[in-house]
Amino acid sequence: MTLKEVQSDRNERDLASDAAVEWFVRLKAGDGSNELRGEFAEWLAASEHHKTAFDELLVLWDGLALAKDLPFSEIAVKRVAVKRFEGRRRFWFPATIAASLMLVVALLFAPSGTTYESEHGKITPLDLADGSHVHLNTSSRIEVDLSEQERSVRLLTGQAFFKVAKDLNRSFVVHTAHGDVRAIGTAFEVNTLNDQLEVTVTEGVVEVQTPLGKHHRAAAGRQVRVTDEQISEQGVDALAETAWREGRLVYDGVPLEQLIGDLNRYLPRRMTVVDDQLARTPVSAVLQLEDQELMLQALSLSLPLRWQSVSDNLILILAEKPG
Repeated sequence: MTLKEVQSDRNERDLASDAAVEWFVRLKAGDGSNELRGEFAEWLAASEHHKTAFDELLVLWDGLALAKDLPFSEIAVKRVAVKRFEGRRRFWFPATIAASLMLVVALLFAPSGTTYESEHGKITPLDLADGSHVHLNTSSRIEVDLSEQERSVRLLTGQAFFKVAKDLNRSFVVHTAHGDVRAIGTAFEVNTLNDQLEVTVTEGVVEVQTPLGKHHRAAAGRQVRVTDEQISEQGVDALAETAWREGRLVYDGVPLEQLIGDLNRYLPRRMTVVDDQLARTPVSAVLQLEDQELMLQALSLSLPLRWQSVSDNLILILAEKPG
């Protein structure tokens, strides 16, 4: 084979390996429908590289045990048995899919639980079976799994407040994409907005762990932030930070543009500040989540602003005209 042909063959193998991982996830998570089976059969038959890649993946993942749970188990078990019997073939899985394989571990073998979510503009209280209480902020979603060994919550998106019931035999851990939070008899908020982890403690102590294994403990009245594996801590008014549970939003010297952006998470009509100087104006306010125009009226008492509805979905915030 020429160098060009060797490179082309290697590229096909790499693509097949990546696709095999994707199919593995789909088939494990799927409903075993005829449509899914048919799509998989077509992909498998399209290339010898596909068959080899999937066989090697099954062997790598202790295929005989896993294959029995898959919708194509009879074929898969025979293939894996043959591969194990041969026992001498070299694996050519490229290193570039190592991260994908780790993702498969997380997706397929993590405990599956019950999913809860809140709608846009809604704050949703929940009572968990262990006696813990949760408040989901607007547009947030969690997955809860209460096993005999651990009480596990995955914050999939958004912001949530947890008041944890004491249980000496089972820890309570909130998992996020940016790190984990372990409760130590406590109440705390976890926020994953702005592509970071922010933890505000109102009672007790929490332990925060980054994806790289750094640990940090924080007590009531403290807020921990994890960004790019860096951990910082500061003192805050924890009750004000978590007042959204009661339908109140508390702001202390934040730019109006930031305040309006936060309100847009809750209110039905989007607002935008069209004056740069007004947008940078610092605002301190306590606002009740209620009628949108009443909130604007409250802001206009301390700021030189006016607003204009330009559609059913958009309100412009403008600087008040002098005179």
